[in-house]
Amino acid sequence: MWADLVLRAERQHGVELLAWAALSLILATASLVVTKGRRRESALLGSFATQLALWALIVGLVGAIELQRLTMRDLSSAARLERLTWARAGFDVGIIGIGAVLGGASYVLARSQRGLGAAAAIAAQGLALLVIDLRLIAVISR
Repeated sequence: MWADLVLRAERQHGVELLAWAALSLILATASLVVTKGRRRESALLGSFATQLALWALIVGLVGAIELQRLTMRDLSSAARLERLTWARAGFDVGIIGIGAVLGGASYVLARSQRGLGAAAAIAAQGLALLVIDLRLIAVISR
């Protein structure tokens, strides 16, 4: 019975990753459409959309691989999954930090709208991935 809960949580995690990838791709497309509809293109929205689209591809690939490799887990395998997910959560915090540093450097050093757009997208992706990973941790750590 416990292995069923872990399997269900892993499946939900993979579906959430795919849903976030799809939403990111939709937001990237909408940002590009808004940008192209103007006479003067927005560097901020353009780089934001580019980053969203790239992250959507990566997150979608990871989600698809996770869903394809689902198996029932024993206790030691579930413990490894928990440790791996905690490591991924730490990586997500690092992604948020990278976005913040890139945004600060873009603003202070270069006054770059393009850098600010990319930084905002990176930080948003890191935050969303952190929430998704923490949801998995909350279920498997019980």
